[in-house]
Amino acid sequence: EEGQAALENTLKLGREIRKKYKYVFACGIGGSGEGVEVIRRNFSEGTETKLYPLMTPDADAVNGLVKSIADSEGITIEEVLKESAVFFITKSGSTPETLSHFEYFKGAYEKADINTKEHIWVMTDPGSKMDTPKHKEDYNWMTIQLNGGSGIGGRFTSPATNIPLLFLSIFNDKIVQEMLGEAQKMNNVPAEEDMFLELAAFIDHYTKQAKNNNITLFIPEEFKVWFLQLFEESLGKELKGVTFFPAGERLTPENLRPDDIFVRLTIGGEKPRQDLWEHLQKKNYPAFELNIKDKNGIFGLQFGLARTVIALAYLWQICAVDQDAVEDYKKGGIKIKEK
Repeated sequence: EEGQAALENTLKLGREIRKKYKYVFACGIGGSGEGVEVIRRNFSEGTETKLYPLMTPDADAVNGLVKSIADSEGITIEEVLKESAVFFITKSGSTPETLSHFEYFKGAYEKADINTKEHIWVMTDPGSKMDTPKHKEDYNWMTIQLNGGSGIGGRFTSPATNIPLLFLSIFNDKIVQEMLGEAQKMNNVPAEEDMFLELAAFIDHYTKQAKNNNITLFIPEEFKVWFLQLFEESLGKELKGVTFFPAGERLTPENLRPDDIFVRLTIGGEKPRQDLWEHLQKKNYPAFELNIKDKNGIFGLQFGLARTVIALAYLWQICAVDQDAVEDYKKGGIKIKEK
């Protein structure tokens, strides 16, 4: 009941954002930003709200984007700000890229003498550096997780946290429940019928057999970066893991190698590189295909692939949820900023 109430609050906020604002900026890096980008690329068509995921650390680039919106609409930057909702997504409250976005928009609103409480939302974990009375007083404040917890890492936030759910509800709140139901249906199956566990077994078996950790990936463009980050940031540790190489147009039957391994994702009948895929099947290359019937299965796909990652982490004795390299990068970024 608490989870359903939290979800209803998120859907309500999405409807309010859609009604009140024309532009929505989602400032988050890594899985947080890529999760929003998946929503934008799959569900924004035909909607009036314009969503801009910001994943650059360059404040000048953000300023350039805002200016380009103003120029294209024939309005001032101040008018863009007045019609904007800005979300800052950071688990720790100290992510350098997100903080640079925060400083830019905070400064822009203050310079224009516009009330930040009406335009800025902080989405973070309890106990983060942005979980302060000041942040809650000056801005709208919400947790990333529906239950108010803090145990889900950025690349695992899709599909069941406020990150994808809120931004999807801004475009279309009516399909959220349906997509969550489809996700449950796709993943609540016996192990022997579970395509995501089957994918984990396929990757484990053939990478060991071929002694080749490189996998060629056939995937729709709108999922590519999210997919790569989920797998490689989770499993690329201790000289283990796999590397996925998206299949480009230059890949032909003539330049295939005997030990090549292939994975393909198809959604709603979209079949990337069908000509080459048929050749792979004919020649009995190790090739695994995930078939999702339509975009309403995106949440199920994201949850299922996270389970694939966890299954591989178990098989390979990897901790999939830590991110030592990422944390070191954050600390280094903060030190550079302080100088």
